[in-house]
Amino acid sequence: MTRAHLSAIDPARRHHRALAVVLATMLVPFVVGSAAAKTTPIVTVAPIVTFANVSVQVDVDQSSNQVASCTYVLDANAVASCGTNVPNGKQASRYTISLTSQATGGHTIIVTVVLNGKGTGSGSTTFTIAPPGLLAVAFTDMNGDHLYDAGDILIIALLDASEDGVPGAGDTVVADQYPLDCSGSSFGNFGVTSLAVTSAQAINGTVVAVAGGTTFTWLPVGTAPNGPGVESVVWNIGGIEFIGQNHFVQDDTTSEQPSDGMYVPAADNVLVPDAPIDPFINCFDGTDNSFVDIQLNPS
Repeated sequence: MTRAHLSAIDPARRHHRALAVVLATMLVPFVVGSAAAKTTPIVTVAPIVTFANVSVQVDVDQSSNQVASCTYVLDANAVASCGTNVPNGKQASRYTISLTSQATGGHTIIVTVVLNGKGTGSGSTTFTIAPPGLLAVAFTDMNGDHLYDAGDILIIALLDASEDGVPGAGDTVVADQYPLDCSGSSFGNFGVTSLAVTSAQAINGTVVAVAGGTTFTWLPVGTAPNGPGVESVVWNIGGIEFIGQNHFVQDDTTSEQPSDGMYVPAADNVLVPDAPIDPFINCFDGTDNSFVDIQLNPS
């Protein structure tokens, strides 16, 4: 075969080879596109904590029609469904998982998403449920900064046991020690240190709670009937016993005489002092002294 014959055939072969390369190049996007439907999805998990309740937002970088399933595991609990998939743009979707009444402490949630093309991806996050806060607290301010902090002595507080951020039924009245004089240098113990609250509310700058048949009131500075610069915590049992800077402790119950001091038998299911003390100590001087300080909704 002569060189002239070869020259006539080579252009045709080159044309077929070029056409094959073009076709192969055109097929590449379709192959990649098909694989994309089976790729690993990116799963982003973000918690929003509100007291003991958590809303977990799960974002997937795949449209709703690409997602076959979404499940989650909270701590060591059983696998559960993420719920309803909601479109979040053209190429993304979202789940919202509602977790209520979670226990105090740290938690981990792991979310797994499976695509229709069998691609699987997962995401996880941790969140912490803080201990119930104090809605109102009366305390002896040992360092004189008028803040309830380390080293101070609790008198009576309203614990947000229901963890909804407001005073109400389901909360708890707790107590520790009460000052025995106006200096706040000596203390007595309460007989009962915890009572379940049946009702409570914030009223005109004060917090009032009913627990164990007793009404407790936390009065901040300048709230009547205390007057300017005066704070007190009040409780009523068959009369009025109250700690405050007007009168430190006063016993108006009919079962005792003022000269007897206040003595509550251990069998009495009430949160009041359980040892004899002076029934009437006048500590009123019109100023905000540290032996009784009040904080409402302290941070």
